[in-house]
Amino acid sequence: FHRFNGDIIYIGKGKNIQKVVNQVFLSYSNRTRALLKEMDSVTFNHENMILVDKGRITGEKSVILIENNQYQGYAYAELQHQINNLDILKTLINNTDNDPKHNMVIKKYLSANKVEKIIRF
Repeated sequence: FHRFNGDIIYIGKGKNIQKVVNQVFLSYSNRTRALLKEMDSVTFNHENMILVDKGRITGEKSVILIENNQYQGYAYAELQHQINNLDILKTLINNTDNDPKHNMVIKKYLSANKVEKIIRF
C-alpha cells in the first residue's frame, strides 16, 4: 500500500498474505483508519492482466483490464477471441476515471472470490 507521494506504508507479511491484508482492512481499528487516510494506491502482483469472470447472461463473460497496475475499465464479451486479442478487447472496454479505490475493490474481490481466468501479459 502506498502513500500519495509513493512511499510504501504497509507491506503484508505472513504465510497467507491475502488473509493478513484482509484482517487489517476488515477490522475497523485505529490502525486501519490511519492506513486508509494515508493510502493512495494498491498494487497487484502483476502489472498487466485481464480478469475474466461470469457475465450478465449465459455465454457472456465480464472482463476487467488492468494495465501498469491501474484499473483501466471493464467490458462484456461473448466471443473468446475478443478476450484473447488485446487490441479488440481495448475497443470494447468502458473506460472509467482512474480512482485508487477501484484497485482496492478489485483486490478485495480477488482475495475473497475466484475468477474464471486471469490472463497476464
